Amino acid sequence: MIKLTFAKYKIDRFTINCHELTVASDEKSIKLPVKVFELLKLFILNADSFVQRSHAIDVIWEGNEGVGKRGYTNAMWQLRKAFGDLGAENEEVFKTLHKVGYFLVITPKPIASDAEVEAAQQPNASLKPWQKGWMIASVASLLLIVIAGLSYLLYTQEDKYQFADHVALQVTELQGIEEQPAVSYNERYLAFRWQEDENESQLYIQDLFDNHKPIRALTGGQAKKSSPVWSVTGDTVAFLLLTKKGECQVRTKHIFTEKIKILDTGCFYQHQQSGLSWSDDGQFLIYPKVINGEAQLFSLKLVSNKSKKQAKPVSFPKASEQDVMGLYSQDNSQLVFVRIKDNKTSLVKSEVNKKDKILISDLEGILGLDWHYSTNSIYMTIFNNGNYSTQRYGLKDQTLEEIDYIDSSSGLSISQSNNKVYFSRHLDHEFIIQDSLLQDNREVSRVKSIYRNYFGRYVPNTGAVLFVSDRSGEIDLWIKSVKGKKNLTNGIGEVLNSAVSPKSDKFVVSLKADETNEYQLYLGDLPNGILTPLNTGELEPKNPTWNRSGDAIYFSSKTKAGSGIFTMNIYNSTITQVTFENDIYAIEGDDNMLYITKEGEDGIWQFNPETQNSIRIIEGLQQGDFGNFFWENNSIYFIYRDDESDILLNYLGEDTFKITTKFPSDTIHKGFGISTADQQTFLLTRNRVYDANIYSTEIIKQ
Repeated sequence: MIKLTFAKYKIDRFTINCHELTVASDEKSIKLPVKVFELLKLFILNADSFVQRSHAIDVIWEGNEGVGKRGYTNAMWQLRKAFGDLGAENEEVFKTLHKVGYFLVITPKPIASDAEVEAAQQPNASLKPWQKGWMIASVASLLLIVIAGLSYLLYTQEDKYQFADHVALQVTELQGIEEQPAVSYNERYLAFRWQEDENESQLYIQDLFDNHKPIRALTGGQAKKSSPVWSVTGDTVAFLLLTKKGECQVRTKHIFTEKIKILDTGCFYQHQQSGLSWSDDGQFLIYPKVINGEAQLFSLKLVSNKSKKQAKPVSFPKASEQDVMGLYSQDNSQLVFVRIKDNKTSLVKSEVNKKDKILISDLEGILGLDWHYSTNSIYMTIFNNGNYSTQRYGLKDQTLEEIDYIDSSSGLSISQSNNKVYFSRHLDHEFIIQDSLLQDNREVSRVKSIYRNYFGRYVPNTGAVLFVSDRSGEIDLWIKSVKGKKNLTNGIGEVLNSAVSPKSDKFVVSLKADETNEYQLYLGDLPNGILTPLNTGELEPKNPTWNRSGDAIYFSSKTKAGSGIFTMNIYNSTITQVTFENDIYAIEGDDNMLYITKEGEDGIWQFNPETQNSIRIIEGLQQGDFGNFFWENNSIYFIYRDDESDILLNYLGEDTFKITTKFPSDTIHKGFGISTADQQTFLLTRNRVYDANIYSTEIIKQ
């Protein structure tokens, strides 16, 4: 086993814990297998040189080349995947040199206790010269860290959420509904059903070993598909298909040869339930068939000398009972299945020559079902009392337990080899899209998670995005950059909105401070995010924007005479009232005009600061969209809504308008739902939309 001087190391924003065998970033931690972590330690030990495969095999696999070649390739893949799951970009941590090896790009820095530092400084005659050199370099690095007082920004990741001590990692992030996951036995592939917009859903395959490979379409056409399951060999997927004529078919498709077989017809098709399963030994498919108007479970033996395979019944429902979903035990001696009677659902166990035993009864529905063999537990997606939940039923102790960290409203799939559950989590939160001003509905990027993300503001110098979110439990201002996400306000007050300077990395945020319960402006600098309160006296500032030169802020505030727009110089704090006619939001154009919206009125006004003249130039902006316009490309863009669409219009002057892009009605958030990004794109906050992604989490054995 490779020995390192210190128990913990820092590789940029990643923390390495040699005692726990983990790599962590922020609150997210991934535990590595022993051999994989040994390879990581070898990289730390050889931080300034390439780690060749032959050297790794000698050190970690004790020269066993047959095992070592496969082990090295797999360990290297797991290392890169672990850092990738924690947010690392491709080759950010490890760089490949063809036919030479891999190189740790970032120099590791030790995180040491006083005792470790003291021990490291003691002479040790037993150490080899290169080990002494490494220790000296490590201590020197530590002293440099202490002297320099380097700070480390903590970032959270998009692809995880956490309940108690459990973490779920996001596996898919497509636009639409990804559900009914099915993981192959070697956990190389994930099959799932995906529906985008109004298109018919299809089955797809994702390579879990290579995140850069695009997903593959398993099916096509207009027929409905459901319930993908994998063969033991990992090269074939079985699924149910409902033809346009209403015939249900059991099909298989070989993922390499793409050969399709129709194994049976007359099955019972359910679009939302996973009705098909494959036995653990690969011999049987279990699925419901319609017999005399009732659903009954059948088993089709795939390994048979007979040329024509025939399914045999394995459940025997009575009149008005429907058996819709079943699983074999690992040795095929028991069958656990879902039975529906009088709109009530039960989980039932059957064995040969034994009476059926009801395990759970009186549920409203079971949508997903899988058997974790090593703990002899049944995992279920249950619908009951109007809510979805994931439950675990222990067959040995006959206990039912809710698994609160697996919140799925669809099917689930268990990886028996790696003790993981794959499940679909349905979302309905706002999120932010960076969209094109040049091409209709061409999405560039998005800020999306299980939390609310809204009112995005673009940082011109870096391409980062400021946004409001409730992911911390408070309404805070966050930033998303290439390094991840960071909370900028940390609960000091409820954030209303923000604005970024067009000329620097300064930003301003309007929030209701906890101590005063009144709105206040804070000035910040990126990337550190240090906030300084701005003194606006008796004014309660809201809706800040910047002037074009970046040295002053516009904001609205109520006075005794009514609402007005004020300007504040950020360098000398001089405040001047600009308008006096119930104005609530203003942006400055390159033409030195202010474009203003008024409280309680539709439209946008052009205000000339020199002449003090104001004229309504646009009537189509609704009162609720008072902040939904921006200046870009020497013109105004704003949101116009009708019964069918949300339209981004470009005002070209003299009552001339151009349609930039359209969205379905009520897509864009009111208030501050759009803002400029650059000359070619803009940011928009989408209202809550129905979406679902697939996640995975480890099973904690009880």
